[in-house]
Amino acid sequence: MKRTTTVSLGGSNFIIDEDAYELLRIFLEEYRKNLCGKEGAASADEITEEVEMRISDLLHARMKGREVVDKDSVTAIIKEMGFKVPDSPSEAFSNERFKGGYRGARKLYRDKDHRVIGGVCAGLARHLDIDVVVMRVIFAIALICGLAGFWIYLVFWIIVPEALTPVEKCEMNGEPATPDNIAKYV
Repeated sequence: MKRTTTVSLGGSNFIIDEDAYELLRIFLEEYRKNLCGKEGAASADEITEEVEMRISDLLHARMKGREVVDKDSVTAIIKEMGFKVPDSPSEAFSNERFKGGYRGARKLYRDKDHRVIGGVCAGLARHLDIDVVVMRVIFAIALICGLAGFWIYLVFWIIVPEALTPVEKCEMNGEPATPDNIAKYV
């Protein structure tokens, strides 16, 4: 028999066993401590909140009808985020981020950070890994040649969602949603 506690993580409540809670608490404290020394546009609180939301999303996907989060689930999620879980509490979490030119499958989103009108051309260019100017020229030529470009652009603007969260921006760029990548887009 193990003790459980209820925690709020990324805006969701979870029932978590004692071992899993301690592992997750240490991970988040250590991650926040590593952020405090770095300078950037986002504060450690904002980045930690985004990481908690990502962990919450991964926990929801992993639970599948179970009620209590166990240590194995927390360990798997921390590994999925690119960190090595220490064997003993005295060791630190080591960052085993994806090295080099990792590129996962990119998801199609409208890129609001590089938009001129609606971000459709920027999002398509990012998804197809071509220069955004080339994509804009293609749409301009299609517009001049018979209004097809306008209707295609309008359909994409309506159908394709905008990348709003840091996790969506990671997906748009084909990057894993690790805490360091999330911190880039906060």
